[in-house]
Amino acid sequence: MKQEYGSLSKNISVFLVLILFFLLSGVGSFQVHAAEAPSITKLTPTSGKLEGGEAIYIDGKDFVQGLKVYMGSKEAKLLTYYGATRVKVQAPPGDVPGTVDVKVVNPDGKEAVLANAYTYQAPPELIPGITKINPTSGKLQGGEAIYIDGKDFAHGLKVYMGGKEAKLLTYYGTGRVKVQAPPGDAPGTVDVKVVNPDGKEAVLANAYTYQAPPELIPGITKINPTSGKLEGGEAIYIDGKDFAQGLKVYMGDKEAKLLTYYGATRVKVQAPPGDVPGTVDVKVVNPDGKEAVLANAYTYQAPPELIPGITKINPTSGKLQGGEAIYIDGKDFAQGLKVYMGSKEAKIITYYGTGRVKVEAPPADAPGTVDVKVVNPDGKEATLAAAYTYLADPSPQLTSVTPSSGLLAEEKEVYLLGANLKPDVKVFFGDTQASILAYYTDGYLKVKAPVANTEGTVDITVVNPDGQSYTLKSAFTYRSTPDPNDRVDTPADVGSVQITNVITPSGGGPINYGYGNKWRVDDFVPVTFEGTVADHSGNPLPNEKMTFRFLGHLNSAAVKQMEFITDANGRFAFQMILPAAIGEHVYSLPLATHYYDIVNIEFYEGIYDAAQPSSARKIENVSDRDVYHFSLSIYNP
Repeated sequence: MKQEYGSLSKNISVFLVLILFFLLSGVGSFQVHAAEAPSITKLTPTSGKLEGGEAIYIDGKDFVQGLKVYMGSKEAKLLTYYGATRVKVQAPPGDVPGTVDVKVVNPDGKEAVLANAYTYQAPPELIPGITKINPTSGKLQGGEAIYIDGKDFAHGLKVYMGGKEAKLLTYYGTGRVKVQAPPGDAPGTVDVKVVNPDGKEAVLANAYTYQAPPELIPGITKINPTSGKLEGGEAIYIDGKDFAQGLKVYMGDKEAKLLTYYGATRVKVQAPPGDVPGTVDVKVVNPDGKEAVLANAYTYQAPPELIPGITKINPTSGKLQGGEAIYIDGKDFAQGLKVYMGSKEAKIITYYGTGRVKVEAPPADAPGTVDVKVVNPDGKEATLAAAYTYLADPSPQLTSVTPSSGLLAEEKEVYLLGANLKPDVKVFFGDTQASILAYYTDGYLKVKAPVANTEGTVDITVVNPDGQSYTLKSAFTYRSTPDPNDRVDTPADVGSVQITNVITPSGGGPINYGYGNKWRVDDFVPVTFEGTVADHSGNPLPNEKMTFRFLGHLNSAAVKQMEFITDANGRFAFQMILPAAIGEHVYSLPLATHYYDIVNIEFYEGIYDAAQPSSARKIENVSDRDVYHFSLSIYNP
C-alpha cells in the first residue's frame, strides 16, 4: 500500500512540472479576439409612407442577436433576426417627409450607421370629387340612406346636404360613403358637399331633391263595432285612407282616446262615454286640419234596466256586535248599490259584479232575525226576508279559581279561568265587587280579592255587560288566620313541570311536523295550557306562584309571559293570546302545506322580571321545551 501511494505522488509531480513548462514557454497559450463592429450594406425598400409600418430588410455583417435598429431618432420594431447578415424591422412613423439615417446597435454598444438611407414620403394630396349619389331624392323629413360615389374621400370627412350636415353611416373607402339625409327645410333641390378633414371639398350642385309630402285628404270607410255601452270604454277600429300620424278622433263632440295608429288606413280608439243613448257621428281630424266625417256611425246603447234579486247569503248568522263578512249572491247588482241588514246599512267591502257583493254586518240592537235588502242607485231594490240571524252572546263561564282561599284583609291576587268573559266583565266575591288587575283573554283574568269581615266560603260571580252571569258556588274561602294545613312556600322547592294538555282552535296535539311530537299552538287566539307542578320528590306543589314564558320569533314583542298559581292539587290552567308566527318551517302533506315555527317555552318558579332575571328560578326538569307555533296552511287544489 505504501509503495502504490508513493508511485501516485511521483506521477502527479511530473504532471505539474509539464504544465508549468508549457505556461513558461508559451506553447499552447489561449488567444481572445475582440468582437467586430457591425456594418450596413443595403436597405430594401429605401422609402415608405410617413405613417410608417413598412417591412424593411437590412443587410450587412456582424449583426448580433438582441441588436436594436433606429430610423432617424425612433426605434424600429424588430420583426425577424435572420442571422449576422440580415434583419427585418417595421418602420416607425416619421415626423416629417424626408430622409433619415438608419443605425444598428449591437448589445455591446457597437453600432453601424447608413446615412440618409431611408426616405419618408409626403402623403399624396387628396382633392375629393363627387361623381354620383343614389338615390337623388327623398322625403322632406329626411332619414333616407344615400350612397355618394367619387374619389379621394378621406377618413373623417363630413357631408352636407344643403346647409345641414348628414349623418355618416359607413365609410367604405376613398371612393364611396353612405350617409343619412337630414330633414329638409322646404321641398326642392340642394347641393351635396363632401369636406375632407384638411378642408378640401367637393360639391355636386342640385344633386338631391327634397320631395313635398303628398296632401292627405282623410276618408272613413268603416268602423267596428258600430255600437257600445253608454259609459264608453269600447275598443273601436276605424278603417279609411290618408290617416296622418298625430290625428284626433271625435265621437259626437267628445274626443276618443287613440289606442293604436296602425298606419294611413287604420286606427284603434277607445270610445268616450256618451251623454245619452243614441247615434253619433265619427270624425277623423289630421294634424293639418283636414277631416273626414262618417255620419251616424256609432250608437250608444241604453243601459239595461237592472231589477236586483237576492238568491243567497253566507253566512246566515253572526255575533250581535256585528263585524262578520257576509257574501250576498243574486242578480242585477249595480255598482254603487247599498245593503241594509234590518234597518242598519252594512258596509260594502267588495263589489264583485252584478251577481255578488261582500259586506260587513252592522251591529244589532237585539238578538233575532232581520231582512237583508239590496238597493241599486236608481232606487230599485230586492229584499230577502228573515235572511240573517243575530245571535245572542254566549253566557260567561267560570271553571277554576286559584288560589281558592285567603285572609280576610289580605286582598289576595286570584286567577280566574273560564270562558266568554267580556273586557268589561264584573267579578263579585259574595256580594262585594273585586278589582280586575289584568284581563288576559276572554277566559283568563287576574283579580284582587276584596276585604271581607267574616270567615267562610263565598260564591264568585262574573257578570258580562249584557247582564248574562255565571256563579261558581263556594269558590273562595276567607280565613282570619292562615290554615295550618296550607303548604308554606319555600324557595327552590319546584322540582318539575308537566304539561298535560294544550287547548287551541286548530287542535293542540301533540302532533309531529317532522321534528318529533310536540304541542301545537295558534297565533292571535286564546290558547289554554294545563299541567302540574311537583317538588323534587314528585309530590304535587299546591299554591305555587309560577311564570310561563313563550319566546316567539317575530320580534322582541313576540316574547310573552303569563303568571299562574297552582291549585290545591298542584295543577295549573292558564290562558293567553300568542303573537304572530313567521312560518320558518314547512311541512307538506298531500292535501295541504303547513307553515310553522319551533318556539322555546320556559317555566320559572316565582315571577320572572326581565330587568332582574335572577328574581325567578328557571325550572330545567320540564316535560316540554318547545312547541309548534302554527302560522298557516295552504290547501292544494
